[in-house]
Amino acid sequence: MNEHTDNSHDKAQDRTAAPAHSDGSGDPAFEALLERALKIPVPERRAEATPASSPARHPLRWLAFAATVLVAAGIWMSAGQPPGMVPVEATAGLSSEFISHVLHEPQALQAGNASVNPADVDRVFEQAGARRTGEIGTVTYLKLCPFRGHDVAHFAVEGIAGPVVVMLLPDEMVSGPVVVREEGFEGTILPLPIGGSMAVAGRPGEDLELIQARLVEAIQWRL
Repeated sequence: MNEHTDNSHDKAQDRTAAPAHSDGSGDPAFEALLERALKIPVPERRAEATPASSPARHPLRWLAFAATVLVAAGIWMSAGQPPGMVPVEATAGLSSEFISHVLHEPQALQAGNASVNPADVDRVFEQAGARRTGEIGTVTYLKLCPFRGHDVAHFAVEGIAGPVVVMLLPDEMVSGPVVVREEGFEGTILPLPIGGSMAVAGRPGEDLELIQARLVEAIQWRL
C-alpha cells in the first residue's frame, strides 16, 4: 500500500513539474480551459450497426471534439496577446520591405544633399495621393516610388544624426505602432488617424518622435 501511494505521489509531482509547451499543453490554466471546452454537450445520434469502438458511429461527436480543441486553443492564444500589440506575422514583412527599399536608394541617406524645392514636394505628394498642410522640415531627398502595388512618396528630412527616411503608406494598415530595427536603422511604422500608415526610420540616436509628430500634423491624404 505504501509503495503504491509513493508511486502515485511521484507521478503527481512529475506532472506538476512538466513544463508547458508553446501550444499551451502542460499549462494548468490551458488544461482547465480545454477541459471546459470538451464538456460542451453534443447531440447523440441514433445507434447504428457500427461497432461501438469505431469512431464512425458518432461522426458528429468527433467533429465536435476537433472543433472544441480548436476553439480552446484560439481562446488561449488570443487571451495571451497583450492589447494593442500587432501580430508579428502581419507586420514583419512590411518592416523588412520598407528597409529593403531604403537600402535600394542609398542617395536618400547621403548627408549634405541640397534641399528640395517645396513646390516639387507638393507635386510628388499629390501624385502619391497625399498633401502637405504644414511644415515637415527640410526635405533633402524626394521620389515617387512603387511599393506594394502603389506609387508612394519616399523622402528624407534633416535629422540630428543624419537624414531621416520617410514613406507615406495610405494603403497599408497597421493596428498599432510597428518597431523597425534592421540593418542599422531604428524607426516605427505608425498607424495614422486619417487611415493608412507612415514609415519613419533613421540612425540610432535620432529624435524620431519629434519628426513623427511634425509629419503626422502636417500630412493629409487626398483620397
